[in-house]
Amino acid sequence: MDSNGHVFTAGYLAAKREIDDRALNTHVLDTLTACLSAENRAGPRRVLEVGAGIGSMCARLVERGLFTGTVEYWLTDTDHSLLAEARNYLTGWAGKHNFSITWNPDHTAHLTTGATEITISLAPVDIRYISSRPDFYCYFDLLIAHGVLDLFELSPVVEEFTGCLGSGGLCYFTCNFDGETYFSPELPDDRRILDHYHGSMAKRSSTARYTGRRLLGYFLENHAQVMAAGSSDWVIHPGSQGYSAAQREFLGALLSLIEKEVADIEENRHLYTTWIDLRRRQIDAGSLSLVAKHLDILARPDPGTRLMTRRA
Repeated sequence: MDSNGHVFTAGYLAAKREIDDRALNTHVLDTLTACLSAENRAGPRRVLEVGAGIGSMCARLVERGLFTGTVEYWLTDTDHSLLAEARNYLTGWAGKHNFSITWNPDHTAHLTTGATEITISLAPVDIRYISSRPDFYCYFDLLIAHGVLDLFELSPVVEEFTGCLGSGGLCYFTCNFDGETYFSPELPDDRRILDHYHGSMAKRSSTARYTGRRLLGYFLENHAQVMAAGSSDWVIHPGSQGYSAAQREFLGALLSLIEKEVADIEENRHLYTTWIDLRRRQIDAGSLSLVAKHLDILARPDPGTRLMTRRA
């Protein structure tokens, strides 16, 4: 899902991986890698990702050598169709990297990379009630949410999600939107239109627009150990060869989203349609650039203050 809760296609999510690969904060990811490397584990590492989409984060972390030994990796999403696409995406990805992957009838897979043996499980789960699953409660060592938390009221969903975390476990929450979107070249109506776009996020969550900074504040206020934090901005600009196919698809999808969010404005309707049309022509001409602000955060919640109430 995108930051306003609209479902995009599997093709869009595959293209978005290129944008996110460049955006992820290296310091935060390196800190996570160091934390995992320093652990002396007797059993498999247990990883839970919410809003996993087609599985691109799992693929990314495996490629970057984050895991060694044996791993249980649960990919969860509310969208059943995306989880079905995850099977296709991960199968194709494994083939390109000469990894072995075998799928079972129960929507689990065994992935062998050489350094790692990973059991992948696909499960349709709603993050708002995820710790209600008895097999998830206090079970995982690492929680991952990528570009997901701004879909919800922050405190309740983080509390629910971290109810799945065992003692000493880590939260790796990435690409959390943090308030600003900029296009270049600038147009006189940018702020008016983008302010309305940002304001539309309040329809789903009062915390959505500033999820990044509010998430950081939430961890600090609840005595979590913030291991690392840093910016993970989307930055897209045409290079000497223009846009990549992924960049072009991503910009087009973002403009379609903005167009949908301003569709309810009746006053000065022509102003908004003209703005959208001009921005699309700039994509076609290879002259539009984008910066969108995000934060990545790695934290270890304090089990003494985390509220984890098992539900009946």
